[in-house]
Amino acid sequence: MKRLVYNILLHAGAAPVLLLYYGPKILFRGKYRRSIYGKLGSLPADIDAERLPRPRIWFHAVSVGEVNALQPLVRETRELLPDASILVSTGTETGQDTAKSVIPEAKTFFLPLDFPEFMRKVVQRITPDVFVLMETELWPNLLHYLKASGADIVLANGRISDRSYPRYRFMRTFFADTLAHIDLFLMASELDAQRIEKIGAQKDRILVTGNTKFDAVRSDMESSARERIARLVNLAPAPAVGRRAAPMQGKKRFCSTPTPRPWGNFRTLSLFLPRVMWSVPRR
Repeated sequence: MKRLVYNILLHAGAAPVLLLYYGPKILFRGKYRRSIYGKLGSLPADIDAERLPRPRIWFHAVSVGEVNALQPLVRETRELLPDASILVSTGTETGQDTAKSVIPEAKTFFLPLDFPEFMRKVVQRITPDVFVLMETELWPNLLHYLKASGADIVLANGRISDRSYPRYRFMRTFFADTLAHIDLFLMASELDAQRIEKIGAQKDRILVTGNTKFDAVRSDMESSARERIARLVNLAPAPAVGRRAAPMQGKKRFCSTPTPRPWGNFRTLSLFLPRVMWSVPRR
């Protein structure tokens, strides 16, 4: 019901505003022409989503700062899982340019606007195994369709600013369902961890791991830390069950259907963060 109300408001209120904002800039100033098709749910021609090998790990970083913070995470992921498909979405064109430059091995694309018809199409095509959201950007439709597709969802570099915290607290009831979709909250500080819990995140899903924007300069990891990460990620083949998207009659919908994942259990894959050895479980 909450997401239904959100989508009604999105179409009735936000859609006209977005049209008035983007339309003149695209038509008369040439802005956003590179990103508009991606914002409407199109993937670049070089992403053959159906043939991407698994596991598929989708990172989202809004703009330049988040992309730079993402770089060490992608590097460690590639070392641990050399055969994984790495996808990076951004919200801005400058962020997209930075991603192509500093993470050349990743498939990059623009995150669609959070309208169900756009988000559903992209998530159905990619069907990621893990989705890593850099910082606290909560899009209800995105997280809904990701969870319905069977993805494990991780919030990394999680921060709740002094300015946004009162708004999140005020809308706690609305965000409760969205936060419930997230499997792991990797927060930048104890204060951020306390705030995300008060907003509605489950306490046993919260860890404090620091902020990779400030730790990105650390490129080397001790061998003992790598071994710990390997154990947490469960890199050895193990029986695991995931969920896959399956079409149903009429409109395409997601349903939970068990499917074997021979490449292991990725429930704790997010713990490959560069500072995972310093993670502090919430008690």
